[in-house]
Amino acid sequence: MADPLKRPLLNKSSLRSLRTANRRDTLYSALKGGDLRKLGKLEEMKKVINYLEWQAKNSFEEKFNRVQTFLGHTSPVNCVSISPDGKYVASGSEDKQVRVWCIQKEKESESLILSGHTETVSCVCFSPDGRLLMSGSWDKTIRAWCFKRGNEEFILNGHTSTVRGICFSPDGNFLVSGSDDKHVKIWNMNTQTLECNLIGHTADVRCVAFSPNGRHIASGAWNRIIKIWKAQGYREDFELRGHTSDVRCVCFNPSGEYLVSGSWEKYIKVWSIQDKVQVFELLGHNSTVNSLKFNPDGKFLVSGSDDNTLRVWSLEEQREEFELTGHTAAVRGVFFSPVGKTIVSVSVDKSVKVWDLEDRMEEFVLTGHAGSVRGVVYSPNGKYIATCSDDKTIKVWNVNERKEELDFKGHNGFVSNMCFSPCGKFIVSSSIDLTIRVWSLKKGSQKFELTGHKSIIRFACFSPDGKLIASCADDRTVKIWNVKDRIEEAEFLGHTAEVNNVAFHPLGLFLASGSWDSTIKMWNLKKKQLEYDLLGHSDYVRVVCFTPNGNYLASGSWDKSIIIWNLAERREEMRFYGHFSTISCLSFSPDSKFLASGSWDKLIKIWNIPEQREEFEFAGHISEVRGICYSPDGEYFVSCSDDRTIKFWKINNDENEEYSITESPSDEEDKSPQGNKNDSLEVSEEQDQSENDVDDKNKDEENKDKENKDEENKDEENKEDEVNKEDEENKEDEGKKFNLVRFKTKLISRCSIEEKFADKRQEYEFSGHERDVCSVSFSPDTTLVASGSRDQTIRVWNLVKQREEAKFYAHKAGVSCLAYSPKGSTIASSSWRGSIKVWLTSDYSEKFKVKAHAAQIRHICFNNEGKYLATCSFDKTIKIWNMIQQELKCELLGHSSEVRCACFSPNGKSLATGSWDKSIKIWDVKTQTQVGELLEDSSIITCVSYSSDGLFIASASDDKAVKIWNIETEEVEFQLFGHTDCVRCVMFSLDGLHLASASDDKSIKFWNLKEKKEEFELVGHSATIYSICFSEDFKLLASASEDRTVKIWNVRSQNEGPIPSKFGSPVKRICISPTSKLQYTGNFDSSFNLWTFEEQRGQFENPGEAININSLIFSLDGKYFISRTYENILIWDAIRKKKNFTLEGFNEHSWTVKFDESSRVVIQNAITQEVRVYHSDTGQEDLALRVITFNVEDQVFQTESVYQTRHKSFCLYYNTLCSFANKKYKNLAPNSWTVLISNHLFSPLHFLAYKGEATTIQNLLSNPSIQMLTDNFGHSPIFYSIKRQHQKVTDIFIEYLSGLTKKPSSQIFLTSFNAIRNDLLEIIRNSSRILDQFLSLCVYCKSDAIYIGKPLSELPMLKMISSATAVSHDFIGQGLLDELVPVNLKMTPFKLPSRIGSKASIEYLECLLECKNKDIFRTEFVQYFIKYRWNNLRIWVYTYTALLWLSLVFLVLLFNGFSYVFICCYFFINTLLFAWEVIQLIQRGFSYMLDLMNFLNICRVIIAIVWAILLCCDISFDWFSWINVLFNVVRGITGFRAFDTTRYHFRLIIQTLINIKSFLVIFVYTTLGFGMLSASLKAGSEISFKSLWIESFGLTIGYFDAQGLEWFDLQYITFSIAIVINVILLLNMIISILGDCFDEFQLMAEIYDYREMAHVALEIEMVKSIFRPGNESKNLHICVHAHETKDEAWLGKILEIRTCLEDNIHKLEARLKKDTKSLEEKITGIEASFNNNLKENISSVEETFKGRIEGLEKEMNLMNEKLDTLIRVFTSDR
Repeated sequence: MADPLKRPLLNKSSLRSLRTANRRDTLYSALKGGDLRKLGKLEEMKKVINYLEWQAKNSFEEKFNRVQTFLGHTSPVNCVSISPDGKYVASGSEDKQVRVWCIQKEKESESLILSGHTETVSCVCFSPDGRLLMSGSWDKTIRAWCFKRGNEEFILNGHTSTVRGICFSPDGNFLVSGSDDKHVKIWNMNTQTLECNLIGHTADVRCVAFSPNGRHIASGAWNRIIKIWKAQGYREDFELRGHTSDVRCVCFNPSGEYLVSGSWEKYIKVWSIQDKVQVFELLGHNSTVNSLKFNPDGKFLVSGSDDNTLRVWSLEEQREEFELTGHTAAVRGVFFSPVGKTIVSVSVDKSVKVWDLEDRMEEFVLTGHAGSVRGVVYSPNGKYIATCSDDKTIKVWNVNERKEELDFKGHNGFVSNMCFSPCGKFIVSSSIDLTIRVWSLKKGSQKFELTGHKSIIRFACFSPDGKLIASCADDRTVKIWNVKDRIEEAEFLGHTAEVNNVAFHPLGLFLASGSWDSTIKMWNLKKKQLEYDLLGHSDYVRVVCFTPNGNYLASGSWDKSIIIWNLAERREEMRFYGHFSTISCLSFSPDSKFLASGSWDKLIKIWNIPEQREEFEFAGHISEVRGICYSPDGEYFVSCSDDRTIKFWKINNDENEEYSITESPSDEEDKSPQGNKNDSLEVSEEQDQSENDVDDKNKDEENKDKENKDEENKDEENKEDEVNKEDEENKEDEGKKFNLVRFKTKLISRCSIEEKFADKRQEYEFSGHERDVCSVSFSPDTTLVASGSRDQTIRVWNLVKQREEAKFYAHKAGVSCLAYSPKGSTIASSSWRGSIKVWLTSDYSEKFKVKAHAAQIRHICFNNEGKYLATCSFDKTIKIWNMIQQELKCELLGHSSEVRCACFSPNGKSLATGSWDKSIKIWDVKTQTQVGELLEDSSIITCVSYSSDGLFIASASDDKAVKIWNIETEEVEFQLFGHTDCVRCVMFSLDGLHLASASDDKSIKFWNLKEKKEEFELVGHSATIYSICFSEDFKLLASASEDRTVKIWNVRSQNEGPIPSKFGSPVKRICISPTSKLQYTGNFDSSFNLWTFEEQRGQFENPGEAININSLIFSLDGKYFISRTYENILIWDAIRKKKNFTLEGFNEHSWTVKFDESSRVVIQNAITQEVRVYHSDTGQEDLALRVITFNVEDQVFQTESVYQTRHKSFCLYYNTLCSFANKKYKNLAPNSWTVLISNHLFSPLHFLAYKGEATTIQNLLSNPSIQMLTDNFGHSPIFYSIKRQHQKVTDIFIEYLSGLTKKPSSQIFLTSFNAIRNDLLEIIRNSSRILDQFLSLCVYCKSDAIYIGKPLSELPMLKMISSATAVSHDFIGQGLLDELVPVNLKMTPFKLPSRIGSKASIEYLECLLECKNKDIFRTEFVQYFIKYRWNNLRIWVYTYTALLWLSLVFLVLLFNGFSYVFICCYFFINTLLFAWEVIQLIQRGFSYMLDLMNFLNICRVIIAIVWAILLCCDISFDWFSWINVLFNVVRGITGFRAFDTTRYHFRLIIQTLINIKSFLVIFVYTTLGFGMLSASLKAGSEISFKSLWIESFGLTIGYFDAQGLEWFDLQYITFSIAIVINVILLLNMIISILGDCFDEFQLMAEIYDYREMAHVALEIEMVKSIFRPGNESKNLHICVHAHETKDEAWLGKILEIRTCLEDNIHKLEARLKKDTKSLEEKITGIEASFNNNLKENISSVEETFKGRIEGLEKEMNLMNEKLDTLIRVFTSDR
């Protein structure tokens, strides 16, 4: 069938072949022109709908790749069955064969053939234990097969015709069969004999079924009757009649309450077994229903029919869910798998199809705990999980092998929680037994125990650095424990109830605790005191959890809500509702975008943090969910429950890359399998000081424990300790042996140390990465620096031009490390997921990529020629890559644990690698073999470094020693002792005479290798030193530390340089250029610093603004710099040390910022790639340089995306697709609104709104739990109903949204109103009749709380705040008792434009003024919006009014006498007013002139300026002066709009003039008419203005000259008529009109008032728009008096009547409802009484007739007896 949509933007093949450039040009033109209605949104919606409707004629399920087809039968297949374990499918065919298929086999054609029947096989059935397979045939036999052995077990003979149906009893002891011989037979499977023959059918029996409890048997026959038989007693119980054709299939539901049956009449009937009646029927098939089967939970029913289709039905909702098409002939049999995930069907088309129905369910389940599982947590490397349970145990599970690895026992009560240490080597657990225990995963035993709490310990966890443990308990305390000293370090008191949970901030600076007192407390760990409280929950706080980036805190409570807290502003950011019970656990995804929550309602929900909505829901646990945890890669999460199971859930990650590796054939042969699997549990990659301390004290602690338990063991262990100590001392003595012969000869010839610093100041700083910077590398010429980050990008920085040279996206999983090649032509980068990419530095394009390792790559390095690249990984392998051939050269296997470091020898021929397996291996690069191994005894290698001659290796380890290894002898030449903690790094000096080492003990030691002693120590850091680096001329040593400082040391004078540089976060890496003039540092806060040492100059400080600065960027000329916060960009003048301007609303995650070569500020949207350019001095945007770009694929519909279910149930998703494809919208499931279709993320409500399906939408929205969702364009369904002009649909949506405001704290309300935030303008423009009702509900109180305090300003107080939740101290403070006021806090549910004069603000005001529903100006939402602008523009309003009146004043002064001062002032003022009007004219275009007032304003200022010029030239015209004065006076009246007391009267005058315009026409006409009559009576008088108007008009004002009137004549008659009409009639008429006008105005006064304010605000904002303020949106918060209501003014007679009518109508409606209900009840009662009486009468009549009939029967019997007697008598007489 031809695709009706074969247009370039839709068809799959066309999409692939279409020229992207053409599409980009087309869409760019549409975007640039602002016309997205045709190409951006409505057109894309139309494409998706057309595609769905076209695809309805094809097979959807084939597109889903969910159909598995088995081919093998040579004739039509009649029947199918699935084994109880779901692994096998049996089918019977007209080819007389039974075939058994294995579903899990890759080859779908393989099957086991069971031959024996001599006729068509009509039915098959597995036994409940799965051992036997039974088959019935037209040959009248039933055969039993042992299908696994492939042989026939026995045959059941007894039927005399075709066997149509067979079914096992639930216990497998009996088999029931039905046949065309009209018999139902029950067979005893134990004795293999006939148990009973049920006779009762009068036609062929076509189907049989056992009930799930085994008590009933159902059989359906050709004569349309279903018989229910009792299994006990083998007798008929009752019949079910209703089918109009023969019954083909019957099936009980799993509970046995219902029976379903299918027949030739196309219907499926559902029968109640208890009530013995039909409940309902299902219609959908177009032909005979051949087979029926329930899924395991009984919610769904599948049916197969002669119409070639399968249909899945929902019995709960009594409707069709979806249809499965794929068979090409009649479907004869269907069967659900035991777990309900698949359906098997067989058909006359000779095929067996397996349909996969489910996806994104749990990956697997772990069972083993004997009690409820209370907690679960992932190990840092993601390979293991730990669980704790009420059975007092902690179990460690291997995720990959899905098995239990370790089982820790020791607690005497249930384990409340546990937590991995950051290194993954230890687990801390807390218990009801009041102890905290630390367990070693490596040794599988307890390390030590902490006691101190006085009540049940609820939670314990490690700090991020592993040095501390925090715990909380029911004793209301939070304790901090020192892991090294194993003592309590601090105790926090403050909670007034039990403390449930604690969580460390990712940086380890703060600790959050949640308690039963409904509070969350944030503790400062450094100051050891309370920092602040977070209040918001109305019940116990159950759990707290930080986002991985540390910006937010999530809390779950017994109040069933989840609150996300903004830690920077210390306020509630958002709140989620959706769970039906207590929130028990929370876990953030690694990217902080999603939050997983578990609850006692047995559900797991995933929340989308950026979209502020529920993403999807997982249901699988059958009891309360106790724990939940994301895997480190974010692809899985694990949950545990009181049902004693641990479930793994897979979350599809669309960002996974596909890689290809090309290996040379020669190398491929040399590959060997990976080394032997380590039996012990693997640990994480990070080395931690706390673990080392634990290892050092482990043995002593174990000995102490054993001494307390057993005296005999004590002696033996002490002896062992002594032996061990002696061994260690011997090893140290051996290590101190040193052969100086070779070492001295190589070291003596080196150069000596030089003296001083060259520079002493920071040169500049590079900043731009949005996440942690993980690696940096200098180009060989030191002019460029490349940096790699977790934000997926690599940036190249030019050190000469001091700017970013290039930026490109490298790895979707983030960049773990990178390195320049020695020649600088390429950059190699690695990913956190084990991939490597090589980039050309010429254009920064990708050269090639490979999937290198199966785990995180820890280190990469080039050899000296740049030909080879070495990579080492946590997967225990080292790989060497040929950069020329772009292929894997070799893989080096040998380490038994993670490989931490690698280093090429100076000549590049050897490679040294260090590992956690305590060994250093030396590899020959050419032969790809291990040539040496340096073995440590008991320490982990942390760093290795080659000497410059390549003969020695220095190693750092966690045993606190530095070892110098002789590579030739593979022995330790000597050891250097002096450090008191783990040594982090070592580095040879270039002269080879010295070695520097840095340690966790916060010191740097400088060793003299010639004399093998410590030469001096550099002390100054206050925390762990991560990295050290020598300058190439050996003048300086630089060090970077966790204390966030970089220090430069003068090696010769052995002291610290004068400027130790303080950073805002720990410094990770440091490097000095070969010239020793520049120093480069990379920090944890993603910033870069470049320092020079010539000058000493302090850093510029932010003067007086309390903001968190995330990055700093200098312009190339050094005159300006940028400070970046999360939401704003601040531009500073570095010379004047002042702020120039602020760009607000540019989120750090969405927008990047930098300077260009002209020192202009360039910001770019990372998603849409929109570019904006601002001048650094003025802040004005350069519109000519604005660029709008976008991802074409995101804008164009992709047909493949239709088949991505996006975490939704396949049944639900498929039902939605089929409903739209077949236009059967009534089949949509109630929860189908959660389905998102195509890459545009359209929901069903979007489609229905586009098509105008009002009835369907009304039915769906009857469910109050439906949420409005946005599509990929950011629009809700209401947008499409408005654009398509479906007003009825729009009104339905608005009514639904209005109903949601009854529960403003619900998740449905928050999500739905957040969804329409981009559509609010369209909703207002639509001007719905109920728009005012909707907007009146858009200002609400989030809670009923009343706050007492002193208002900071006059109430009502309006503020625009970026947060969705306001706090009381934003509006009120402390005061005296008589100053305290009770207030409520109101807010808007969506953000509004906050920047006065911005494009968005102007658009909102224009939209309000254009709205046809004027009643919106009565709503609080519109009034507060206008008031906020009026308050901010008040000075502008007063200034403009002053200019108008000053112009009038100087005009009057000029009439009194000419003065150059007055004329200059007058001219200047009118020039300003002229500019004011011109700006508005430019901004609004021709539409500005359509307003009469605007046209008069332009005329006035032009006349005023011309009049002033003429006056200067001594030219005057009285008429021109009069016009000038008139225009100025009229315009001056508008100045009264500035004041609340006069604005009302100004509008009243204008409105009155408008209303009496018709009256004035009549008045002029009558006045002129009477003038003409009067003039006609005067002989010889001429028609003049005096005779026509002045004399006639005089009558109206009471002036008339009566002289000359002596009698009653025509002139007197004219005078009388004029008096009656013009004075009496028209004067009273004008009074009446003015009265009505006043009443009407009173009714509309509120509307006029706010419309006038909006008009003024719009004028001023048009003028302010020339300053180009950026768009910014914030929530409007209102503080109002808690008890005072709005003053109600007199609204006029009409409004009073309308109000009265409305009140009475409401009362009348309520009374009518009450009366109607009462009447209905009476009618119902009468009906019931009548029915009861009728039944009673019928019953009495029946009983009467029955009695009489019985009497007649008795009399007849008596007469028969008498007759018999007479006959006998008569016979005997004869």
